[in-house]
Amino acid sequence: MKKFLTFSAAIAVFSLSFTTSSDAVIVPKAPKLHKAKAAIKKPYVTFPTGVSWTIAYDAGNPWVSLNWPLVDNPFLAGIPFTFMGNTQIVDPHTHSYVLWVGSAYTLLPNKSYTMNIGGVNYYFYLPNSGSGFCVITGHS
Repeated sequence: MKKFLTFSAAIAVFSLSFTTSSDAVIVPKAPKLHKAKAAIKKPYVTFPTGVSWTIAYDAGNPWVSLNWPLVDNPFLAGIPFTFMGNTQIVDPHTHSYVLWVGSAYTLLPNKSYTMNIGGVNYYFYLPNSGSGFCVITGHS
């Protein structure tokens, strides 16, 4: 008798699963969370370390010039460039140089200098006692 009741209950539950009801509510599955992939490509991540910088010096004027190719990076705004305590903010999309002018920017040969470009310190020196390009020795 006990087996019969268990069997009958199972059939009743099974048959109820096929009946339709106007009270039925269908709950959709929760959507899977989408993990966004980084849309930033390597040149954007490495700025300013992924840029070819040159630093020039003119002893006759004197001035120090930081030069770079124009940057095509929609994620960049104005970039701070700091040398000897003077900061200039420049848009690297529209300008390809920063110029520091005046006797305060006189460079001595073979002395190490630091320039901060967008939060990265660049180290360089002037290899001779005149005008020309400086040698960038590294960054941190």
